[in-house]
Amino acid sequence: MRLSSNMLTGEIPDSLFEIPSLKELSLHSNLLSGPIPTSIGNLTQLLRLYLYGNQLSGTIPSSIGNCSKLEDLELSFNRLRGEIPNSIWRIPSLVNILVHNNSLSGELPTEMTNL
Repeated sequence: MRLSSNMLTGEIPDSLFEIPSLKELSLHSNLLSGPIPTSIGNLTQLLRLYLYGNQLSGTIPSSIGNCSKLEDLELSFNRLRGEIPNSIWRIPSLVNILVHNNSLSGELPTEMTNL
């Protein structure tokens, strides 16, 4: 699903995460706000998640670790805070993770060497 580079506003609806066969979710370069829903973990077949360039806030949900086939994760240029959940570093297929230009904090986990 590609809805990037529009003027979409508001929060990401939970109903988007009720499509278990979804392989790509591209909502980057919009004006989306609010948290990344914890129900993102329902997308167990997801390969690519592009949410960069929005106004997303809150923390990165640890449930994203349930997306066990995820290869590309791009969350840069948002207003995310807190630590990067350890569950992300345990995704065996993850190749790219881009989270720059947020307000993330905490220590870099040793699990990140698993990429």
